[in-house]
Amino acid sequence: MLRKVRIITIALLLALALPVCSMAADETSFRIYNSSTVTSNLDATYLQGDVSAACGQKIEVKGTDGVVAEKQLPNTGAKYKFRIKIPRAALSEKGVNSFAVTAMTAEGEKIRTTYFRVRYKARKDQEIRLTQKEYKVQLPGDAVAISASSSAGLDLAYSSSNEDVVKVDEQGNIEPVGEGTAEVEVIQSNDNEYEDASETVTVSVKEVPHYTIRFHLGKPEPADESEESLGDTDEDGSIIHTTSLIVSDTATETIDEDTDDIIVEQKIPVGETAKLHEAAESKGDYEFIGWSATSTGYPKYDNAEEVTDLAKEGDTVDLYAIWHGERAQMAVDWAVALAADNRYGYGQGTPKCNICGLMPKKQFTCMPFVAASYSHGPEDPIMLSGGKHVVHLNNANFRGELGQVWEKVGLCRNLSISDLEPGDIVIKWSDHDNSGHAWMYVGGDQIVEATPASSYADQIAVKSGAAARLRSYGSGGKNYVMRYRY
Repeated sequence: MLRKVRIITIALLLALALPVCSMAADETSFRIYNSSTVTSNLDATYLQGDVSAACGQKIEVKGTDGVVAEKQLPNTGAKYKFRIKIPRAALSEKGVNSFAVTAMTAEGEKIRTTYFRVRYKARKDQEIRLTQKEYKVQLPGDAVAISASSSAGLDLAYSSSNEDVVKVDEQGNIEPVGEGTAEVEVIQSNDNEYEDASETVTVSVKEVPHYTIRFHLGKPEPADESEESLGDTDEDGSIIHTTSLIVSDTATETIDEDTDDIIVEQKIPVGETAKLHEAAESKGDYEFIGWSATSTGYPKYDNAEEVTDLAKEGDTVDLYAIWHGERAQMAVDWAVALAADNRYGYGQGTPKCNICGLMPKKQFTCMPFVAASYSHGPEDPIMLSGGKHVVHLNNANFRGELGQVWEKVGLCRNLSISDLEPGDIVIKWSDHDNSGHAWMYVGGDQIVEATPASSYADQIAVKSGAAARLRSYGSGGKNYVMRYRY
């Protein structure tokens, strides 16, 4: 038995020692890819090609003084790509270097001879042209563009020696970061035609008296409908959006740890006129209107408005972005949440706010309910006065302070459901006694309202049938839709 095992082992070893393939010269395909090449670097010149099946062939490269390089191929039987380096000593910078490339079988039979020619072409010099070599900038201050070009016309790269003083982007825009001096290297790396080149500019940054504006942009929109998170952040805490909410190139968006809102800061020198950061035109479905001085206020500054001395040196001013439709959605969300709270229902009585603790029963009539949605959703201070929700079942909604925040979209008879936005209030106004009903449009075909119900408990509820309800209100000559401006 032991003898049989030894015999089998020897047979296996002999089988492994045999070549994987044994092909005649005329059965093997041999080629090189670059029969003629121009190099600008004689230390990195390569011959490249392949054989249809690697069977231990040898490839020799001969020059005027004999063999200068060779490569032994493996014995795999599969197609094989090879790469052979031509030694620097075998190459001359003058004229054309010619080499005979011969592929032979493992037994020494010639397969094919072809030729490989190399011509050296020196890279051309280039220079970096600067209009100035020193820049003096102030902090805070606008980015300054380095004026530079390459004589070769190739793109430049930039690098700051101290990013705590100066940052520089791919276009050569200098951003002052801290007081001090830094050098910015302007580089054009070599290619096959040109040598590399570089120049250095000196940037001096001086900090000047300034104040800070903090722009509050609210919570970011999810990148897509399936994404529920606020978004990822990079290493320095900057938020990563699909679309930035600030257009200004130098602005950095971060997440406020307490509110999860997007915050951007802008430093403005005292005594100088500067443009406020420019917000994007929209955030998701919400359109940018302007900047408010308070979180519940109304627009005070336009987009990119020029301002002077909004504050004293060292002070911080907070401005809040107003996105049309966002506050209305807050009102909708509040109303829908209260509709799901069984502690509240419909009840005739005073329009005073039971949420504020001024009524013994947790009840709302129709108009105080939708008004409360704006008082407590986006916390609009105009909607609540003296403990009463100030809105009416008539045209008084567009007078005085209410006229600052409400506008009439149109009469119900002239509108369809596609004309409505979430948060719109639909008014049924009686022609003879200034009474009627009001409900809030939720979106889709849904409304939310406080209304008595004859067949079941008095209710505040979300219901379907918005389009049909709007059409039925179209028969009234005074019935209309009102919209929150902000």
